Amino acid sequence: MLADAFPQHAALVISTLRLVQPLGKPTAMLGQGVGPLSDPSLCRLARIVLPRLRIITLREGRAGPGLLSSFGVPSERIIVTGDDAIEFAYENRRPDLTRGIGFNLRLAPYSDVIQGEADGISRVIRRVAEQEKVPLIGIPISRNATEDDAETLVRQLDISAHEAQALRRLDNPLDVIRQVGRCSVVVTGSYHAGVFAMAQGISVVGLAKSSYYADKFNGLAEQFGEGCTVLRLDADDLLERFQSTVSLALKRAEYCRAQLLQAAAKEIRLGREAYANVLRVPSIMEAA
Repeated sequence: MLADAFPQHAALVISTLRLVQPLGKPTAMLGQGVGPLSDPSLCRLARIVLPRLRIITLREGRAGPGLLSSFGVPSERIIVTGDDAIEFAYENRRPDLTRGIGFNLRLAPYSDVIQGEADGISRVIRRVAEQEKVPLIGIPISRNATEDDAETLVRQLDISAHEAQALRRLDNPLDVIRQVGRCSVVVTGSYHAGVFAMAQGISVVGLAKSSYYADKFNGLAEQFGEGCTVLRLDADDLLERFQSTVSLALKRAEYCRAQLLQAAAKEIRLGREAYANVLRVPSIMEAA
């Protein structure tokens, strides 16, 4: 999470690395999401610290590698492995697809999604589920009090008290992964709902408005291929395209499954190889 969206966290991580590197301690960063990052003070720290890492592995290869190169990180120390959660979701996948639309919305400052947009999206997704005669399945990821996905879904989906209680009980990764496994398509404003889906061979429609989420979802689409479609929430024709995109994803879900699972298996292999190589790669300071 080295990004402008989380400046305090980014400063803490980089400052900690800066503290230990002069002491000769090996440093690496694994499973990282990097950028967008333009804050001047964070960028200055990044140029000092990041080139001294033994290795940095990234969740996506679309935006992160170029940003790291601009900070002086040698290309041979940058490895795109995908998200570390891919392996856990892949291991817990169902043997076949079921029929359902998973849904997540992230209402938070860093998503830039406002209530009016959320209302419009929710109306369309309910209509699509009704027309396609498939269940609409809530997928909560964040349970932070200021951005609780479960509470957002309870409000937006107008569900029963029993269904609301069931959503609120989804408070650990395995249960959420199994919830995702009930779907053939996941429509999501949260990155990890997409990761949990694609790692199980389930197609994704990613909803992005902020540059932070555009980078994340476009990176996911580049890694997994045509089973991931990114919709910009600030597009003029969003609601029209939204319905047709979700309907098409449902029709193509079985076709995309094998490709998605193949991509997930590749990411798992790359991640394991990267972890195995952490201590074999000397840092720039050691090499000098």
